[in-house]
Amino acid sequence: SAEPFSEGLALVRSGAKYGFIDKTGEKIIPPSYQSAGSFSEGCAPVKARGLWGCVDKSGKTAVPFDYEELLPFREGAAPAKKDGRWGLLLKDGGEFRGGVYEEIYPVSEGLARVKLNGKYGFIELSGKEALPPVYSEAFPFSGGFATARLGDKYGFISRRTLAFKERPYVS
Repeated sequence: SAEPFSEGLALVRSGAKYGFIDKTGEKIIPPSYQSAGSFSEGCAPVKARGLWGCVDKSGKTAVPFDYEELLPFREGAAPAKKDGRWGLLLKDGGEFRGGVYEEIYPVSEGLARVKLNGKYGFIELSGKEALPPVYSEAFPFSGGFATARLGDKYGFISRRTLAFKERPYVS
């Protein structure tokens, strides 16, 4: 099987192994990984010997294979799971921040959505909480706003003010 091209390479599966080809079909990174994700920001998450890391477009290790799970980089950070908890792995310097969350989602507009004790909030790339996990539901920021539910009230969080404002449904 093959995935769409991303940053000039396509993720392919041959048997039970994953690798990458270029647009001519040449194997740039031969299928040798247990699992993999597409390239983003110059590297692709790959799984070997039960752990995840990242490789660059030449197949060299860009992020050590230290993670139970690792998603693609976005805005300079990738959600990563280590020791059973999720945090953010920063591309510059490879620092792992957070590491206390049940779930973490890709960065959007500089903030990552996190889940802790069944509630959602947002953290900055520094790992500092921008909004504590108090929301029953929350969705990524887009166009400066994130949809959220606080109890039984739906509303929007402004990226500029980080304030929740209830917005009743209008038909």
